[in-house]
Amino acid sequence: MARRFTGKGWERTRVEFEFRSSNFKAHGHSIKDCDVIICWEHDWADCPLEVIELRSAILDMKNVSIRRPDQRGTDRKAEDSIDGMFAAAGSGPEPQRWWSQIATGLKEHDEEIWFNPGAKYCGIYSPEKAFASWKAGKRSVQFECYTRGKPLPGAKTSSRFSPHWARFTVAQESDVEAAVQKLLESRRRLKAAVKAGERTSYYAYGEPFGQQPGSEDAREEEPEAVPGDSGPA
Repeated sequence: MARRFTGKGWERTRVEFEFRSSNFKAHGHSIKDCDVIICWEHDWADCPLEVIELRSAILDMKNVSIRRPDQRGTDRKAEDSIDGMFAAAGSGPEPQRWWSQIATGLKEHDEEIWFNPGAKYCGIYSPEKAFASWKAGKRSVQFECYTRGKPLPGAKTSSRFSPHWARFTVAQESDVEAAVQKLLESRRRLKAAVKAGERTSYYAYGEPFGQQPGSEDAREEEPEAVPGDSGPA
């Protein structure tokens, strides 16, 4: 099951993945249960379904060199930089200094930790997965980090939809060192969860959207934003 935008909104689309489109018929799938076949090679001439052939689609894709997102290039938009985040939030010099100190503390612990700034949120990576994110405030820096569903001193669980993530704020100089320690602990927990095969995404193990506490009739809804997904999770 996938979703795609039709111009009127998001619709559910039933998708089947095959190496060749003809495999759909060979495997005995029913066209009544599928809307789109996504395949590498389209070799079913009279296929009654929509087919997306990947080997043709990639020819129209832009060739982008692979590099770490925290390495700024000439194609990086100003509003996607960390400086741009603080400017957009109208932050004073203190929050910018506090973030700089926190970033230095994380890098001193492990040079492989990197940051991926977006228009509003900046992801913090471990390096392979995001374990935290932050956004700038006028007089503070607001963090959200992975907890593995366990209490993290000084942080509050994000919501019932994301019980394995928690939030905390740096609002004064004395909060900086504690913030570094919270983030390093978050990173340790994420690595342990990945090793154990646990899900670590922002909404993992949370209540379904549209479900009231105690309700058995849950309805899936489209989330407006995922603060921890400026990169992945």
